[in-house]
Amino acid sequence: NNSDLDEDSDQLEAGVNGCRHNSVAGIGVPGVCGGGISASAASKLAERYAALASPEDCSKFLLSQRELAVWEGQGRSLLSAVPAKLIPPPVLFRTADSSDSSPSGLNHYDDCQARSSDPADHLSINHLPSSILLKVLSHLTVKERCLCASLVCKYWRDLCLDFQFWKQIDLSGLQQVNDDLLVKIASRRQNVTEITISDCRGVHDHGVTSLASHCPGLQKYTAYRCKQLGDSSVIALATHCPLLVKVHVGNQDKLTDAALKKLGSNCSELRDVHLGQCYGITDEGMMALAGGCPKLQKLYLQENKMVTDQSVRAVAEHCPELQFVGFMGCPVTSQGVIHLTALQNLTVLDLRHISELNNETVMEVVRKCRKLSSLNLCLNWSINDRCVEIIAKEGRSLKELYLVSCKITDHALIAIGQYSSTIETVDAGWCKDITDQGATQIAQSSKSLRYLGLMRCDK
Repeated sequence: NNSDLDEDSDQLEAGVNGCRHNSVAGIGVPGVCGGGISASAASKLAERYAALASPEDCSKFLLSQRELAVWEGQGRSLLSAVPAKLIPPPVLFRTADSSDSSPSGLNHYDDCQARSSDPADHLSINHLPSSILLKVLSHLTVKERCLCASLVCKYWRDLCLDFQFWKQIDLSGLQQVNDDLLVKIASRRQNVTEITISDCRGVHDHGVTSLASHCPGLQKYTAYRCKQLGDSSVIALATHCPLLVKVHVGNQDKLTDAALKKLGSNCSELRDVHLGQCYGITDEGMMALAGGCPKLQKLYLQENKMVTDQSVRAVAEHCPELQFVGFMGCPVTSQGVIHLTALQNLTVLDLRHISELNNETVMEVVRKCRKLSSLNLCLNWSINDRCVEIIAKEGRSLKELYLVSCKITDHALIAIGQYSSTIETVDAGWCKDITDQGATQIAQSSKSLRYLGLMRCDK
């Protein structure tokens, strides 16, 4: 009866508004705390819940907008809010040998109790408090919960629908995921704070737009290699989700400056951005992003062929909190990289395959950025022994140094072993002039070295 259900919901809502959290596990228990609903109201709701006959009925009961607003808005689920003694777990599922003629779940429970004499029945996992079962289920992936655990019984299905499992959603690589699924998630799970849809080729701008419009609290969005997505999805996220702190959209060919401009104008809380292999973005979009996101801490670009020194200068000037910076394969030069010396918090710098990068610029960056702990200079033929020696001397916080395919010899490895007391990882693979002498001496002299990469050092 819908009117009865609405009446119970009204009582529940009144109870929640005046209810304090129970001291055990922070769960508010209606009918127990002061000002809460009566135990009879909770019992009545529990009986109706236990009597649900099909997954469809159960879904409607638990996932109505009103129920979500009352319970999930308070930070807990309907199931955990009803006193456990009023819903014995065995009521919520049927065993294979049980009769379907029972008019209600409560009668079925009594029948099971009457016929069962096996003490092991009382040791069922479903006798555990729901909070413990929720903790157990939290160790499963979304796929495992949806396709396995939720099919065990009605009780487990409802546990798997608990709001806490739908705050961070990882759908990466699931080809069954499409716009319809995102729309359903958006309409029923407004408390989503993080979603990952990397490699989901069935998701399009419409689905992401719907998700964004229903989830204003979304903070982290990851969509690698979703080449079918364009500007409209990111624009919708920027418009409806101003609390965004992470946007990873690497390898999206259709993305342009329009999306970056919207992020820059609406998402001032952004801290982590990945735009690698987004070939449509230019300095114009990057400057808008940098100007509107002063709290940016991580910025990674890779092979963005229209991003030049202007972008490097913009992020160095407007984003002083940057800690991680990557411009692998971008057409930037030493004239742009030199501006990174202003970043006092810089700890990770990726400058792989920068065609016009000179030794003096690298040495100056290492001198000025005192917190630098990881430096990647792979595929830069200009980097020589003298540069590595200065890096070893000046990089007082440096722990990782990557020099694959650089123009170095044994003298570089010897200098690292002699002058650095912090470097733990050195990769000198494909450096053709490295010999046994350099590898032996760095191994003997270094007190901090843990890994030395020498792949294809054929001498």
